[in-house]
Amino acid sequence: MGATLLPDLGTEILIPLCAVIGIAFSVVQWMFVSQVKLSPGRDANSNAPGKNGYNDYLIEEEEGGNDHNVVLKCAEIQNAISEGATSFLFTEYKYVGGFMVAFAVLIFVFLGSVEGFSTSSRPCTYDQTKICKPALATAIFSTISFLLGAITSVVSGFLGMKIATYANARTTLEARKGVGKAFITAFRAGAVMGFLLASSGLLVLYIAINAFKLYYGDDWGGLFEAITGYGLGGSSMALFGRVGGGIYTKAADVGADLVGKVERNIPEDDPRNPAVIADNVGDNVGDIAGMGSDLFGSYAEASCAALVVASISSFGINHELTAMLYPLIVSSVGILVCLLTTLCATDFFEIKAVNEIEPALKRQLVISTVLMTVGIAIVTWISVPSSFTIFNFGTQKVVKSWQLFLCVGVGLWAGLIIGFVTEYYTSNAYSPVQDVADSCRTGAATNVIFGLALGYKSVIIPIFAIAISIFVSFSFAAMYGIAVAALGMLSTIATGLAIDAYGPISDNAGGIAEMAGMSHRIRERTDALDAAGNTTAAIGKGFAIGSAALVSLALFGAFVSRAGISTVDVLSPKVVIGLLVGAMLPYWFSAMTMKSVGSAALKMVEEVRRQFNTIPGLLEGTAKPDYATCVKISTDASIKEMIPPGALVMLTPLIVGIFFGVETLSGVLAGSLVSGVQIAISASNTGGAWDNAKKYIEAGASEHARTLGPKGSDPHKAAVIGDTIGDPLKDTSGPSLNILIKLMAVESLVFAPFFATHGGLLFKISTTTSPKSPPNSTTPTLKIAIIGFGNYGQFLAKTLVAQGHTVLAHSRSDYSKTAQDLGVSFFSDPHDLCEQHPQVILLCTSILSTEPVLKSLPLQRLRRNTLVVDVLSVKEFSKALLLKLLPGYFDVLCTHPMFGPQSAKHGWNGLFFVYEKVRIGSEESRISRCNELLNIFEKEGCRMVEMSCAEHDKYAAGSQFMTHTVGRVLGMLKLESTPINTKGYETLLDLVENTAGDSFDLYYGLFMYNKNALETLERLDLAFEALKKQLFGHLHDVVRRQLFGNAEKAITLQEDYAKQAQNGAALVSSSKALRSPKIVRSDDQKAQISDDNSWLKIAIVGFGNFGQFLAKTIVRQGHTVLAFSRTDYSDVAQKLGVSYFSDADDLCEEHPEVILLCTSILSTEKVLRSLPLQRLKRNTLFVDVLSVKEFPRNLFLQTLPLDFDILCTHPMFGPESGKNGWNGLSFVYDKVRVGSDESRVSRCDQFLDIFAREGCRMVEMSCAEHDRHAAGSQFITHTMGRILEKLGLESTPINTKGYETLLNLVENTAGDSFDLYYGLFMYNINAMEQLKRLDMAFESLKKQLFGRLHGVLRKQLFENSDKSQVMQEQALLPKPSQNESAVTPSLESLNIQNN
Repeated sequence: MGATLLPDLGTEILIPLCAVIGIAFSVVQWMFVSQVKLSPGRDANSNAPGKNGYNDYLIEEEEGGNDHNVVLKCAEIQNAISEGATSFLFTEYKYVGGFMVAFAVLIFVFLGSVEGFSTSSRPCTYDQTKICKPALATAIFSTISFLLGAITSVVSGFLGMKIATYANARTTLEARKGVGKAFITAFRAGAVMGFLLASSGLLVLYIAINAFKLYYGDDWGGLFEAITGYGLGGSSMALFGRVGGGIYTKAADVGADLVGKVERNIPEDDPRNPAVIADNVGDNVGDIAGMGSDLFGSYAEASCAALVVASISSFGINHELTAMLYPLIVSSVGILVCLLTTLCATDFFEIKAVNEIEPALKRQLVISTVLMTVGIAIVTWISVPSSFTIFNFGTQKVVKSWQLFLCVGVGLWAGLIIGFVTEYYTSNAYSPVQDVADSCRTGAATNVIFGLALGYKSVIIPIFAIAISIFVSFSFAAMYGIAVAALGMLSTIATGLAIDAYGPISDNAGGIAEMAGMSHRIRERTDALDAAGNTTAAIGKGFAIGSAALVSLALFGAFVSRAGISTVDVLSPKVVIGLLVGAMLPYWFSAMTMKSVGSAALKMVEEVRRQFNTIPGLLEGTAKPDYATCVKISTDASIKEMIPPGALVMLTPLIVGIFFGVETLSGVLAGSLVSGVQIAISASNTGGAWDNAKKYIEAGASEHARTLGPKGSDPHKAAVIGDTIGDPLKDTSGPSLNILIKLMAVESLVFAPFFATHGGLLFKISTTTSPKSPPNSTTPTLKIAIIGFGNYGQFLAKTLVAQGHTVLAHSRSDYSKTAQDLGVSFFSDPHDLCEQHPQVILLCTSILSTEPVLKSLPLQRLRRNTLVVDVLSVKEFSKALLLKLLPGYFDVLCTHPMFGPQSAKHGWNGLFFVYEKVRIGSEESRISRCNELLNIFEKEGCRMVEMSCAEHDKYAAGSQFMTHTVGRVLGMLKLESTPINTKGYETLLDLVENTAGDSFDLYYGLFMYNKNALETLERLDLAFEALKKQLFGHLHDVVRRQLFGNAEKAITLQEDYAKQAQNGAALVSSSKALRSPKIVRSDDQKAQISDDNSWLKIAIVGFGNFGQFLAKTIVRQGHTVLAFSRTDYSDVAQKLGVSYFSDADDLCEEHPEVILLCTSILSTEKVLRSLPLQRLKRNTLFVDVLSVKEFPRNLFLQTLPLDFDILCTHPMFGPESGKNGWNGLSFVYDKVRVGSDESRVSRCDQFLDIFAREGCRMVEMSCAEHDRHAAGSQFITHTMGRILEKLGLESTPINTKGYETLLNLVENTAGDSFDLYYGLFMYNINAMEQLKRLDMAFESLKKQLFGRLHGVLRKQLFENSDKSQVMQEQALLPKPSQNESAVTPSLESLNIQNN
């Protein structure tokens, strides 16, 4: 695949170096922030020109009111906020710590029990030819990595909170010097958190990988599987941080706003409000600590997902360290890029006015994205090979380095698009939020309606961006592409966190300014900082949601691969119920968090009201509120209320995986991803829009805004209500949903080994009474070597690869290009193949070449417990051969997939797969491997039949030889489809098609190695001879009767027929003798019937089986039916509602409109001449239904007077083939002579409509053309059906498709009389020629078979005379008894048996 430009040593230096630089940079930024002193004295340099072009004079000095007590007050408020936040986090972490320990124990127990806490090494999950560390090691190291991730997440959140509470008052104080200085302080504080979290997360992950590597060594698959616990630990802590912090902050915020702003009409963050400290504390524990843990979790999970997929791709297989750590290198370069970007905001560009704040923050996003694009290009160029392979659900997909760059790039830019779309829908600078603000004119209800509509609409573009990212990434690099796309979106996490943290710090700064009683101009500056922070915070939430979607999908792909699921079938009931439940979970989770906020807010509102009502002078500002009680209410409520939503998320994968299995769990994950992303975007944007609509009115920055204000107006109160409703949406439920979809996915991935082994208890219980079958679909993949990569080997390889197995191939012919297209590794040298140590050798050779191929394999290079499998169609031979040539320690499985590329072109479902476990070792791993191979075919829906080789040959080999013999004979006749195929003829064509693709070697093997083949051939020959004898005997009797009965009449008839055949135009005026087939649709036929609902009177002459069959439908349609026959069918006619006449004169005197002749071919002329035509009306319509048409046409034209109409028809079905209705069956007709009167034309059409109404395929065709198509094909069909009927074919337990075809053919033709068959022979001028061609084809096939056998014997005789002598002597021996082995294991010991 090629080496990387960046050496492994460079990688080992680059990653920790970038992490250390990031941590150092965060320390430097903290030092800058700490220079702002929380003391009444000025800084030493306060009179010097400011960094941003300002002098450091204070607003208080300008206004002559510089009170140093303000500084002390700010410090006091900051301490209160810091202490409240620290107290809450310690309380929260105490509970979360208990959960962390308990869940760590759960991980260890579940993963350790996968193999019974065994300390023995085991075959690797994805490559069982290699030995990997025990499952117990995975349990231990997964537990350790989980604790590492959890601790890192907790520490990251806590440090973020501390720096935020450290900087909030300092930002307030710096606002006295100008908006630029305040901005720099807030942003630097945010950068401290961003760089500290990004760098520490990267460094801890890198250290963990290297520490784990000391134990795992070359087992990178096991190493990175254990590392996934790091992401689980990070996200599980983030869940409780987000939910708990969100409930805390929004309970206080809602309580403070509803009572303070709406009821008491006091400003936001007024110190008189008892909930104001709790509100500011909440900003830190929710928006800082919770958000920090959330984004850390996303980063950790995206890295873990990419590393897991890479470990089973060429990076991991070939132990390419630099390429393997590509996700970490991307994050490392991201730290450097974000460092430069941060300097642009703090040092390179100046903030001189309020309106420059928001553009400066947005510039951070754009600059970091542009620089990161360049960085990714460089990183990809130097750290991955130009071409490599990525694991793609069992196959290795070839990926180019530029494709990987595009995957990361598309994620990066999709994040920016999502961010700016989010800004458009949440910033009050644009029309959507202004429309929401304008809706407040008519009250809170319309505000809510507009806000919800905005949230729903804001989902559209982000979803398209995510969808395009997924499509591009997956197309280029499968699930690895999606994982690195998520990393691309998170590659600028340091800048994103800095911007996110800047918002709550600015919000706190404004609150402190208000509580400290600072100048309104300072409050205006902090409000401007806060407004920009709100917008950028919404952008950050968009980033978080988009990355969560990609991370979740990448984790889902890793889970599906680890659980051994080849496809997630949405039509499977197990998956569908999972999808429905998964899609419901975000709603349930949101309901729980919203209600939790509501319950806590209710208590907060009651407490604030109580204090306003009971503390004298509180509203006037003369008394101090009880802040501590409100802080305690928020703390207690959040700790109590965070447990149920957290339990829902954490327990769902465990419950579903254990009780319902991995398929249902995959549905749950997919459903929660699809539903959760949409709700999260909608909720966050709706809440953000309501918040900024309120601020839009409060700021009054435009004429429109001023018409809605000022504070305290009715529109403002409506906006406050909307903001209050939106608070839990944007800060609790929405952000927490990110964690829900990620956490469930990573938890499922960590526990996948346990679920795959022990999951699905309910489904297992429900199937305990079912017959034993090979294992379920969660078994690991096999490495299978196909020997003989011809047509059949390639056919099997497609499915093996599709199911995720590793497939190798060897063949004497070069199939390397085909193998590459199929995703198969091709080896021209069998030594190279055997050195790959495949677990299974699958022999797909022909019967004749199996022995020499098997002898040529270097068996000594294979593992001693290798499973050898054959797929030959004769089994006793292959069984004996494998037992003879293979060492005793090899496992032997004889199988016969009873289908091929042609018969299984639409899938294997319902087709037979016969097998015998000839020799399988007793070790559990060998038994499991055998069952895993069988499960490949069971997954495809095969009917699995365990049967001894001897029993198989008794059933299958014999029936297959018969099928192929008939198929090859028919193939020699070059049968072609006609416009009017019968069902029987279609059967023959299908048989030819199903057998045509098989080689003659296969057929010859069935003959050579099936001891009953010669007898079958002889029986077939005898049956054909018997049929010919029967035909010619019947012909001889007819000729004798004609010769000695009425010779003169016979001669006259023959002369007439000869004349008519030579010149059809000389006959009485009729329709053209030959015309092209004209298909008439049944609707057209129906349209030709008059609307008077007149019915026909139809006389059926010849009321046998076929006449009765037609009468049922004719009567059902309402026509009057009369019947006449030489046999008495009066009882049958009465039951059918038919008037029966035993005298033809009586019938004709009833003047039927139609005479329908349903006689046999042989009796038609005699019956027609016996009818008293003079008693019929002169324009009567005569119709026949014979299967040959030129004969009745000529007979009618010769016998019937010119006044009679003639219609020749052939319903190409009978009682058997038409038993389920006539729809789609062909009805051929020729209007030989129909009068021009409208009534006669209408009558003819009415008769035809009888069949059109039933759905027949109406085909108008001349009689001559009909006989060329139909009569010939029918004769062949009936001939083969009668030959096979004489053999007495019987169904077997394992019928092939071809043999089923033969049985169906016999069934379709058995019900027809011999007279019908003889008529097809007698009155079809080509019948004799077809019979001769059939005879010649059969003789040719026998000659081909025996010629091949003769060639084999000659080769043996002249190549090894000694061996030949032995063979000749053996041939003279008596036939073996039934208890002796009748199997011929090799060509060298061939026994010719003439039985």
